[in-house]
Amino acid sequence: MQEVCNRCRMLDFAHMQRPQRAAWHRKINLFRAASVLTLLLLGCTSAAGFDGAGGAAPKEDASSAQPTDSGAEDAEAEPPLVECTNEHRCPRPAICVLGKCKTDVKDCRASAIRCANERPACAEGMIVSVEDNCWADCVDPSLCYALDDCATCAANAACIEVLGPFESNFVCGEGARACDPLTCECSPGICGGDLVCVRASGNTVTCGAGDTGGGGAAGGGAAGTMAFP
Repeated sequence: MQEVCNRCRMLDFAHMQRPQRAAWHRKINLFRAASVLTLLLLGCTSAAGFDGAGGAAPKEDASSAQPTDSGAEDAEAEPPLVECTNEHRCPRPAICVLGKCKTDVKDCRASAIRCANERPACAEGMIVSVEDNCWADCVDPSLCYALDDCATCAANAACIEVLGPFESNFVCGEGARACDPLTCECSPGICGGDLVCVRASGNTVTCGAGDTGGGGAAGGGAAGTMAFP
């Protein structure tokens, strides 16, 4: 009987006029669209925090919903060690410059050049930096952690000589000189870290390790600590 009824429906549909069939198709399409929309709404409702039984799912804690990557934050942050000494070195890539950890500094020693490239010409008051023992960009001398001399330092800046185990290294002081001519007494803390002023003359302060051999500011001083990469 069911098969006969189905055949009757098929015959009725086949004998429908074209407008009737079109209206029938529209009803079928509307029913399908409504079914799909219902399924989508059910899916969004469950994703919004409802369990299968219809109850609300427990809300997550705000702190757990927004996890933080402490490792990535530490990598982007400035070096945690602001001051540096012989015992407390700077974390790489920072470099210890007169007792302070700095990242945006350059080696500007022409004596460090090992390549045959021609030295670039820099504007007045600028100096060529060194990368991989070859010439690099022109920079302000105040951004150099290592100089062969203080010839390019600002006219009112102190020239700071740091005694090394084999040779001296030079750095341009920050700001204007505290006195002229310079003395160790008028420039306390100019060396930074565990370095001390061992002598001063003209616009130059010489810094060495804390042990001055009992000679105080006039003593010879031991080798300083500048952390070269």
